[in-house]
Amino acid sequence: MVPPTLTLGQYMRFLLLTCFSLLSLNVFADWTLDSQKSELTFNTTKNAAVTETHHFSDFNGSIKPDGTAQLTINTATVQTNIDKRDQRLRDLFFKVANFPESNIRLSIPKDILTAQKAGTQKLLETNAQISLVGKTVNKAVTLNVTYIAKDQVEVSSGMAVVLDVKEFGLLAGLNKLKNLAGLKSIDETVPVSFKLIFTK
Repeated sequence: MVPPTLTLGQYMRFLLLTCFSLLSLNVFADWTLDSQKSELTFNTTKNAAVTETHHFSDFNGSIKPDGTAQLTINTATVQTNIDKRDQRLRDLFFKVANFPESNIRLSIPKDILTAQKAGTQKLLETNAQISLVGKTVNKAVTLNVTYIAKDQVEVSSGMAVVLDVKEFGLLAGLNKLKNLAGLKSIDETVPVSFKLIFTK
């Protein structure tokens, strides 16, 4: 029923403006990471033969309307299923007392964020700035973007992002880990994979 203080035309304009405002708020809202549904893993290989997969249990992120994306990782939450190894990684490798977080920043074209039909997939090649223990390295990354729903999107690694510990000045820490564990070797390259779910 049209309110008595408004004509039918005024009421229709009011409804249209209200709908437009609500749509605009959604379009310009941030995409926020759903960390409970997301995964961030990395692989290590020891003695040139044994590869293990580890993960972080606490990380958050967002994608701004302009396409600026950021992921912040609490490196103290590294999980390898061995408590002693977790502690050594925190203290000797990630140096969490001085560098409690690692950050990843990249830009996603705005058209990629436009709502698509559920199930639509897009491949994106871009560059990421990866900051770890006070050093920032630029890496080319390939992303798979899958539209789950109009307000939910999955961003995953099209292929693993391979990090070289030497680029971050972490070789000495890696060697300490190797010696403490009595290993012959630990690979200096670390493949990182992820499946990140963002919602509005």
